[in-house]
Amino acid sequence: WLYAGAVGLALLVAALALTAHGLWRLPPGWERQTLMALGVSGCLMGLTDLSQVVKGPGPMWYIFWLPLALCVAAVLTAREERR
Repeated sequence: WLYAGAVGLALLVAALALTAHGLWRLPPGWERQTLMALGVSGCLMGLTDLSQVVKGPGPMWYIFWLPLALCVAAVLTAREERR
């Protein structure tokens, strides 16, 4: 709340929800399971251990944003392959 406000929280929740939905739509297999585990662990570790997602560059960016970026990249790649 302190750094991003209600708008930032809403955008964060939307990004996490869209990423989770996209991961759920991937074909079943080891890649989907691995990406889901990576996303869940990154979110849980980032939001519970450090509790500041948007303060600025630091360890949080590797713990939270990098796994989220990898999951989003996999979802977008799979979407392009389906077209």
